[in-house]
Amino acid sequence: MNTTEMTETQRKCVDGIMDWFDFGKVSKAMTALGWTWSSIGDAVPSEPELREYARRMLVETCNSPTHHKDVGGFVASWENGIPTLCFVLERFEGEAFVEDEDE
Repeated sequence: MNTTEMTETQRKCVDGIMDWFDFGKVSKAMTALGWTWSSIGDAVPSEPELREYARRMLVETCNSPTHHKDVGGFVASWENGIPTLCFVLERFEGEAFVEDEDE
């Protein structure tokens, strides 16, 4: 999906997130943790690379069936036509601890 397939309201929402999200804070955290992306040669992404990737995620998830993408620390999602962008340092799902009732 490209931005021409988005409504004006959707574009404004994405632009607002891009204007106000603190990519500098994400960059500092990734640098401090030595968090690298293999897609850029196992380097810590620069702030412009973080911005580009986040925008692409928001645009791609806008009209996707799941309205959700979780990659490289970023979580992009849409609910009721409103986008959300998060950067997550730690997450664990308890599914591994749920016993299969059929066993």
